[in-house]
Amino acid sequence: MSRYRQEKSRNADKIEAMKNALSGSVSSIASSSLTTVAGLLALVFLSFKLGPELGIVLAKGVFISMLCVFTVLPVMILAFDSLLTKTSKRAPQIPMGLFAKFSHRVRFVMPVVFAFLLVGSFVLQSSAVISFTEKSDDPIADIFPKDNTVVVIYRSDDEEKLPAVIGELAKDTKIRSIFGYSNTLGQALSAEEMSKALAAYGGGAAIDENMVKMLYLLCGGTGEPASRMSIPELFDFLCDDLFTDVRYAGFIDEATKAAVTAGRAELADAVRQMRGDTYSRLVLNTGYADESPETYEFIDNLDRLCRESLSEYYLVGNSVMVSEMNASFAEEYPIITLITAVSVFLVVLIAFRRPTLPFLLTLLVQCGVFITVTAFGAYSGAIYYLALLVVQSILMGATIDYGIVFCNFYLDSRKTDDVKTSLKTAYERSIHTIMTSGAILVFCLASLGIFAEAAMVSEVCITLFLGVVIALLLILFVLPGLVACCDRLIVGRLSPENDSGLNI
Repeated sequence: MSRYRQEKSRNADKIEAMKNALSGSVSSIASSSLTTVAGLLALVFLSFKLGPELGIVLAKGVFISMLCVFTVLPVMILAFDSLLTKTSKRAPQIPMGLFAKFSHRVRFVMPVVFAFLLVGSFVLQSSAVISFTEKSDDPIADIFPKDNTVVVIYRSDDEEKLPAVIGELAKDTKIRSIFGYSNTLGQALSAEEMSKALAAYGGGAAIDENMVKMLYLLCGGTGEPASRMSIPELFDFLCDDLFTDVRYAGFIDEATKAAVTAGRAELADAVRQMRGDTYSRLVLNTGYADESPETYEFIDNLDRLCRESLSEYYLVGNSVMVSEMNASFAEEYPIITLITAVSVFLVVLIAFRRPTLPFLLTLLVQCGVFITVTAFGAYSGAIYYLALLVVQSILMGATIDYGIVFCNFYLDSRKTDDVKTSLKTAYERSIHTIMTSGAILVFCLASLGIFAEAAMVSEVCITLFLGVVIALLLILFVLPGLVACCDRLIVGRLSPENDSGLNI
């Protein structure tokens, strides 16, 4: 729309103006959109499934938006051209001469400044703490610490191996309780222990220990009492053997039989909560934080213990997921960063043909990512992993658009003007597009970050807001100086009258 307005001021024929606007802006729009798409598709290489899902959905959205800009928007502009002309207002003129003069004057100093920013931010961002859980205020947890539950899913065939695993886990003082079939309903008990267990199961009612010993004797069947049995085994003996034995029919009333049978059904339901035909579960209630080096060590030890003792197992829980993400993210994030940077560089290279300008733009925006991570990490103490991914992919792809717009106008002007004049022209022709797009991102992200109730949404928006502001500052104050310094590499050798602005 900005380019159409400029072309319309030079050519009253709206069709010709639209043709010129499309041909003049197609490179900027396509390269800008495809850099964003490339940055988002880099998330596909993240093993955690949220990355591919997020990247593909957002990349499709950006690509469809680009198609709409090339097809729907021109038709709408031409259809409403007369209304646009009648209601047009004079755009505010932002004086950019001082910016161009400053950038031209410091063109030889700016590469040193940029190198310092790039290297310094790269070193500092590597020490930023990455968080994988949402931050939220929980005043109840300050008084009553929450349990951090971890569940072990294992094959039911390995039940006999569980007591050894439970015995090792019981040594950990931060494990508050261990709840599984092997150490509760499936635990083999002596007659004395069974008496106490039945008393607890029956709500505290006293169970005669001598009666339990007699049942153990009867269960033995050979004159020797059963030494140990589980509660379900005792109830199975009562219902399947004792109650059907005619020798004891006169000693057991129907009410007792009904009560025991009902208890057996309840026990069967309780067993199903812990033990299945194929898999069973062991529930650990711990006092570990959701994520911390100590938590990661606990998960690693649990995984090692299960691997050594069980034939097949799965670990389930928030801390398990965080531990897995922490282990893979540290290795995958640098790869994603490299893929994003290379993808963006190749897209911009196709647009500009020469490698110097794409290389400068890619380094500049990546520097903005590093500074954002460093600044937010220093402010909050940790940066949420999703915010980091969004900043890396969206910021890398989206804010390079501003640099592409500026450089396109600079290259157009350098066909006829010197470096200093071309800087001024590029500033003046691109500032409205850059500031309009940048202001939309800045104000929308700031508003969402401040007013969004979800901590995750707020942190992602605030991080991206900070990244956009930093990227805008780099493009407006650093990029022009770099372009002026590297002018000969960017545009090649021009005629002497147009080359007075730079002498290397």
